[in-house]
Amino acid sequence: MIVVAANPYSGASDNRRRVEALARELAAGGERPRVVWDARERVATLADRAAMAGCRAVVAAGGDGTVAQVINELPPGTPLAVFPAGTENLFAAAYGFADDPAALVRALAAGRTRALDLGRASVLGKSRFFALMLSAGLDAEVVRSCADWPNGVRRASRFGASAAPPTSRRWPPRS
Repeated sequence: MIVVAANPYSGASDNRRRVEALARELAAGGERPRVVWDARERVATLADRAAMAGCRAVVAAGGDGTVAQVINELPPGTPLAVFPAGTENLFAAAYGFADDPAALVRALAAGRTRALDLGRASVLGKSRFFALMLSAGLDAEVVRSCADWPNGVRRASRFGASAAPPTSRRWPPRS
């Protein structure tokens, strides 16, 4: 079985159609895909040892936020693959995951894995893993404000326009 942890809200395209195409490719390749769209169901599935016992890999189908969530929920030792379906897809680009269901299925069938070093950020007794970057201060404020913008806005204009308001406010912000 391969669990596909899918985010229906990431990116600007029709992710359901794209993930369904991935599930068809997985099935055609002899795999049993289990597509999970709901975040609560994803958390429960990945935490359920019995459900994950026959799992060969987990595919994060979404953007960088989806990848970050799955990395933090993934059972130790479970291989992770990424089907880029977000806006930026920085993780997928950095690690060579193509936006091609057939290519991903071939890669999963080959069974090759590589280790990924993760960072861990801890604040107030809570910790999370991160794979590419950790931001704080102004950068984190810009990223947070971009998350509030509707999907489909061009990334250059999004980052350019959203950087101006935080710089005009008091820094650091008052609680």
